[in-house]
Amino acid sequence: MKPNGRRQFLGKALLGTLGLPLLSEPAQALVSKLNPADPAAAAVGYVEDATKVDVSKFPTYKRGQSCANCTLLRPQYIGPYRPCKLFPKNVISVKGWCNAWVKNPQL
Repeated sequence: MKPNGRRQFLGKALLGTLGLPLLSEPAQALVSKLNPADPAAAAVGYVEDATKVDVSKFPTYKRGQSCANCTLLRPQYIGPYRPCKLFPKNVISVKGWCNAWVKNPQL
């Protein structure tokens, strides 16, 4: 490799390395929060606060259940809002709940 080519390569590699944090931001920075009024969210009874679940409508809800301990929550992210496998275009509150809740066996 020519000396000039090596310098260009190293310069581009350095710029690329500096830009990696921008590309690795969690999904919540790139998508919007799920609105509980959204038809898909309403269909499964999604609420942003599990303590506000209407148990007369959703009798399967048990105290202690939340998106934070659901297997549908994407575990590779952190923060109060995270991606959910059920709603791939939005992020959901870890304090929330929906009728699709399934206990995460790893928790």
